[in-house]
Amino acid sequence: MKTSLVCPKCQNNEIIYLAEVNDEMEDRSARWRLARIKEQERGFLGQTKTWVNMYGLVEAYVCRECGYTEFYTKQPETIPFDGVTARLLTGPPKGGPFR
Repeated sequence: MKTSLVCPKCQNNEIIYLAEVNDEMEDRSARWRLARIKEQERGFLGQTKTWVNMYGLVEAYVCRECGYTEFYTKQPETIPFDGVTARLLTGPPKGGPFR
């Protein structure tokens, strides 16, 4: 739907684009991100500084007719792998079934 601008469910060609998807948190909203990665840095005098960074800003395409929605992650290549929250899984090689 992102590239064709046609809903794969009902074939409608009116698609709503949402540049940001917001998530409600009590009395405020925040942009929806997929990964919370804990990061550490050794600071001055050997102290370890720890913080959490958010990665994977989400955008959405919504069919105006049936409401079918597709979510996409902006800049997925910027999401770091920490081995806990985010891991890289690799499937079979690209190409046909013949080698």
